[in-house]
Amino acid sequence: MPLKTREEVQTWFQSQGISIADWAMEHGFSAALTREVIKGRRCIRGQSHHIAVALGMKAPTYVSDPIQP
Repeated sequence: MPLKTREEVQTWFQSQGISIADWAMEHGFSAALTREVIKGRRCIRGQSHHIAVALGMKAPTYVSDPIQP
């Protein structure tokens, strides 16, 4: 599945009639950080990365534990 652009995510929120704050709360994210991610904040790690993945803006990463053999 292709990744979504910021514009596509914004359009989706508008077409669904869902506020960013409501979506963020429902998914356990900060509304302010979710807005920043949609505006183009770099999402390298932490909650911003998880938000971008949940919105379809970034592919999920599956990293095996480097400590486990």
